Amino acid sequence: MKVLIPESVKVKELVGALGLTKTRSENIKNKVYYFLGLLAATNENFVVNEKNDGYRNISSVKMRKIMGRKDYYLVLDLLTNPIDPVIESNNSWRSSKKGGHAFAKGFKLCQKYNTGEYVFRTIPKKYSKRIEKHMSNDTNIDFDDNQYQFLYNQFRDFSLTIDPKVYDYIYLFGNYLFSRVIDDCQYQRVLILNLIGRWLYFIEKIRNKDFWYKVSPVNHRLNSSITHLNRTLRPFILCNGEHLGMIDITASQPYLLTAVMNDSFLNENQSSFNLSFIYPEVFSILSNNGYIQSHTGNMSHYGSSSLSGTTINIEFDPSTCSSTGLTVNSYSFMWGQFLEDNEVASIEKYISVPFEDDLYNYLLNHQDFTDGPNQGNSILNRQRIKNNMMYVLFDDNYRHRNNNEIIKRFRAAFPGVDSWICKMHSIIGKERFSYLLQKTESHLVLDVISRDFHDKKPSAPIFTIHDAICTYPEYLPDLKQSILGHFQRLIGHPAGMKESLWIPNPEPKLKDIEEEWADIRHVKTAKRFEKEQHKVFSSNIERATKFFSSRGLSS
Repeated sequence: MKVLIPESVKVKELVGALGLTKTRSENIKNKVYYFLGLLAATNENFVVNEKNDGYRNISSVKMRKIMGRKDYYLVLDLLTNPIDPVIESNNSWRSSKKGGHAFAKGFKLCQKYNTGEYVFRTIPKKYSKRIEKHMSNDTNIDFDDNQYQFLYNQFRDFSLTIDPKVYDYIYLFGNYLFSRVIDDCQYQRVLILNLIGRWLYFIEKIRNKDFWYKVSPVNHRLNSSITHLNRTLRPFILCNGEHLGMIDITASQPYLLTAVMNDSFLNENQSSFNLSFIYPEVFSILSNNGYIQSHTGNMSHYGSSSLSGTTINIEFDPSTCSSTGLTVNSYSFMWGQFLEDNEVASIEKYISVPFEDDLYNYLLNHQDFTDGPNQGNSILNRQRIKNNMMYVLFDDNYRHRNNNEIIKRFRAAFPGVDSWICKMHSIIGKERFSYLLQKTESHLVLDVISRDFHDKKPSAPIFTIHDAICTYPEYLPDLKQSILGHFQRLIGHPAGMKESLWIPNPEPKLKDIEEEWADIRHVKTAKRFEKEQHKVFSSNIERATKFFSSRGLSS
């Protein structure tokens, strides 16, 4: 097992100062490597713990099992030495087990050691096995990504380079940001340097052919040197000296929700597009808790709505059957939950939304959505709806859901969809629900569409960015037809798609500058900067400072 540790931490010297025997020192050194590997912050992974101010919650129970109680506390004492601490804690404990006593405490690197530079260290096989034994099942340590080798090979079979104009773009972008700094605020200047330094870091990685690509065992998304590159910098990528084009599936997760709610997704066994194949852990949770079951009675007395979610439907009188197969005052049994008629009808309405057009403009102009709560609010716009859609899907705080204007409007227009989402939060949790949609998206993009396109056009490059696929412009029509065909076959209605060509333009767009500045403008005080500091790396500051100095600009 290889772990990533901060280059700034001299582990051998730290452990050597303990005066232990050679064997004991080696044992403690490997345990320090493992613990630091959990906290290593890099340009690639700093966003993982961003919502927790950079702290990672670590279960003390799990650490004691992996390291042994005595060694765990020895490692903690070593790394939290008050004279020169390597790590710090937020001293915030939480239960990592519902109704249990497994506590997790937040830790992160002290800023002195949070440079962003790292090295790999190898943990011996014997200790690696102990770590794997106690790792959570959710980490999917047995995940086999060999099936994605054809996508990994793209980074080997095609030469990815960067158009030199990218440096003009970055220089201008940085200048525009510096021009917005308020009262020469040093905190804002540092954040700008950190941003530009991070961009230069990823650019240099590609220039040096130092590619990184891996399908995540958690959500099955392919993360790579391309996905980590800022959206505005991707048009400068060249493949064998040629520009690329991209097809982006718009409103991907709201669209895929229409498939996940459908009966066939829960029960389909004729193809791999079903819950048991895509997310077997969730399928097991539903099965083990009685949410998936079969009815053995006379099925001629039962409804047949495609939204039933199991083989159970409530009995009804055929003479009063509506066009949807449901009766007045009847219920549909979806994913183990009963829904009322109006909820089922709103789900069917949601599934019929023209996703092939712009979903957010559709909602903005749809009477059922705009006539919801606060209908006279003039600040309702497309971007606001789009920005809030992830809250619609994944916010499980009922106080938030009852006060967020977009969620209230969505609930008014599609009460059944909102009800179903809330039920999923209670049954499998919002985290697994988000992974469910991400895994479904990845299955379609990686396993189905990309593989089919590669088989038919083996000479064409194919690179994925989660819900988008990139190739040469001349292949975009074929790629588009492949996406349309597979979505029609598996989901039953078309998705929205946006086609674009990656044509580099050294002059930044105002909206992109404003987007980055929005994350910086409010950082004016030491207290506010402290909340951002975990993602500020000294290596980024140094890299950006040299870049601007070489072009005659004092940062």
